[in-house]
Amino acid sequence: MLQFSNIDNRKTQAVKYTFVFSVVLVFFYALLVACYNYLDSGTTTVFNSENLVLENRFTYHRLMGNANISATVFALYLVLSISILFEAFFIKRVLAHRSKGILLMIFLVLVIAVMNSFSAYLALGIIFLSTVFYVKTKAKYYLFFLIPIALSLLFFSDKAKGIDKDIFKYNLTDDVHNKNWNSLNIRLAKWECTLSVINETFPLGTGVGCAQSTLNEKYKELGFQVGLDKKFSTHNQYLHYLLESGIITFSLFLLLLLYGIFNSIKKKNYFLYTILILLSISSLTDNFLIVNKGIVFFTFFISIAAKD
Repeated sequence: MLQFSNIDNRKTQAVKYTFVFSVVLVFFYALLVACYNYLDSGTTTVFNSENLVLENRFTYHRLMGNANISATVFALYLVLSISILFEAFFIKRVLAHRSKGILLMIFLVLVIAVMNSFSAYLALGIIFLSTVFYVKTKAKYYLFFLIPIALSLLFFSDKAKGIDKDIFKYNLTDDVHNKNWNSLNIRLAKWECTLSVINETFPLGTGVGCAQSTLNEKYKELGFQVGLDKKFSTHNQYLHYLLESGIITFSLFLLLLLYGIFNSIKKKNYFLYTILILLSISSLTDNFLIVNKGIVFFTFFISIAAKD
């Protein structure tokens, strides 16, 4: 067990910078593989035999699949990396070469656009919007604070304009090859099935360890064959706790998040605030806390942040 109380600030900063460096390295690795595949095939698109569409090999899951990581997860890593750099350059001021830091942060914001993740846009916008009021700094830096906010809103609105109302529509009985399935309505389908189980098991839930099997039975009952074949989880941490452990665990999780966020603001712990905002937002579209790597990731960085 790591004893973070015995680790000085220099070492914790080194851990943060190593994370940022690793994130940048992973992106360029995925990009190099995509470039190699492009040169080898002569095309920027790849046919997805599952949903029968052409995908750009330089964006979203197709790009980050080269590094065996989800684009939405990697986008959250990017937001955390930007926050680490921002803290180092503008809050703790432990790094020189601020102009280079700004360029790197803007580069990472642009990479988030390549990831095409709604949750990352939302997280970045909230974190930097609150930063304007969170940090005491010279007026000239407020313009810099607005850059990532403006870029986030631009990317978010641009993506929103392209959304057709049909993107929300789905039929649970459609098979995996139906072109109507997309990253949004597939989640809506999962949540519909999840809420159906929650209504049946409220207020105590299915019981620990029974959530997935009960959800699979509901998929079968409602004819959601895609969900049954792939054994989809809830893809929502809040719904997962309601489903598995009922209203008490759900309420405790929500209260702990709110307490942590308000406490981080009170103590001006920017890094802890960032981590908890990321956890809160990512929990809307994924359930990181049901897999070991998600638990380790958030526990590790919350432990470091709590020491600051």
